Amino acid sequence: MTDISTNIKSSPPDPKMRSPAAAATGQGENADKSFMGERNEKYLKQKSLAILKLGPIRRELYASGEWTPEALAYTRRHRLDLPTIQAHAGIFAVCLCRFYGGDNGEGLFQFDADGVPAALVEALAADGHSVLDLVAWRLDAPDTYATAIHNADMLGAWHMLCRGGRPLHVHRTPINWLRAGCEGCVVLNPDWGDHWLQTAGGPFIAEDVHHGRELREMLGDKASRHSIFVRR
Repeated sequence: MTDISTNIKSSPPDPKMRSPAAAATGQGENADKSFMGERNEKYLKQKSLAILKLGPIRRELYASGEWTPEALAYTRRHRLDLPTIQAHAGIFAVCLCRFYGGDNGEGLFQFDADGVPAALVEALAADGHSVLDLVAWRLDAPDTYATAIHNADMLGAWHMLCRGGRPLHVHRTPINWLRAGCEGCVVLNPDWGDHWLQTAGGPFIAEDVHHGRELREMLGDKASRHSIFVRR
């Protein structure tokens, strides 16, 4: 770890967390209700409508999804643990997808037989089981990821709110989160990233100095309330 500023510091790594299914305490559900209660009514209605839109997309995924040689090779190459992914991200698949930009500049994807190979997981709510969205990224460009309906703000919401005060690892990309055993989180929607991070509370552990500065900028004038650490 290394210290890069007055509020971006060094810290020991946090120990492993149990999966939502293994914890089975109801803590995630309470945390989810507490967080969602802070949002305005209009936004909650938008979320509910978006969740309804996700149903047909998930059915299409389950109807066509098969365990492919590409998926097997990808999990082996990145040393991904499937039981852990299933506990924290619902499903892992490799599908053909087309990536495009939404009306507000958000990254979106859809299944497309003429698309490019992409890895895919589900984005779960803070209760650890409700599916808010699907998240996909190109196999050859993991830094470029997108959602199906622009509904999920974070990957790892359960871990964020139920980690018991331990440092929160914030990952740049979904694949880095999967490699870390789904510990920590990924900001999918920067517009709500600061709100989630504030709700979860620090200290935060960034991937590097530049990432730490990005998180500090995301938190804005509230960054001074939290320590931000980086790995060496």
